[in-house]
Amino acid sequence: MNRPGYDIANFLRILILGFWVIAFAWLLSANRYQTFIQPKLWPLLAGALVLLILFLLAVYFRFGRPASHDAGLWSRAGQFSLLLVPLLYMQVGVTQGSLGSDAFEKRSVTGQTITPGGKGIRPREQVEYSHDKTNEVDLLRMLEDMERLEGLPVSVVGRVYNDDTLPAERYVVYRFVITCCAADALPVGALVEPGTLEKFADDEWIRATGIMRTTMVDGEPSPLVMATKVEKIDPPANPYLSPF
Repeated sequence: MNRPGYDIANFLRILILGFWVIAFAWLLSANRYQTFIQPKLWPLLAGALVLLILFLLAVYFRFGRPASHDAGLWSRAGQFSLLLVPLLYMQVGVTQGSLGSDAFEKRSVTGQTITPGGKGIRPREQVEYSHDKTNEVDLLRMLEDMERLEGLPVSVVGRVYNDDTLPAERYVVYRFVITCCAADALPVGALVEPGTLEKFADDEWIRATGIMRTTMVDGEPSPLVMATKVEKIDPPANPYLSPF
């Protein structure tokens, strides 16, 4: 009679699949997956979790079959353990949070950025803007409608990036636009001139309210918020913007 305890290979499979099930459930809880992927893609993660559970059940019901005592057992155990490595990176990634100023700087320097009329901008529904009330816009919308927003009161949310090449009274407010996941994230940003000497640290989340202007940066038009109010805020539930 075969004892389940002897089936080491299946035990390792159950252990690893169990860890993956827990990891996917952890990502879905409290929307932690938004650190990595577009929020609209959550059904794919849920489907993957269901498949993992089915695989786990299938392996569980195989438990107790004749044990493998060949010399390759521990070699396979080592191979199985490699499947746990991505879980460590997953935990580190969620702990560190969404893409920050380091990624913004690197992707901007290498040209992986969004420019007016260029790569990364997709037409969205047209919005009517007010000349009297503050227009709540995101950075992608600001870039898309830069000409229409010229001279209008705006309010925008983003993270701070202190660029040493800019005048001392200016800094960048930025976010990332993702289509699928963080791997395809493209930075989008605007300049802020607060009119005060108040400084914010890199990656702090702020809301800048003021008048939208256009300025030239490296020969390209760029939005500039002549801010009358800048306040530090809590990070939004979804740190990324969507082109859809």
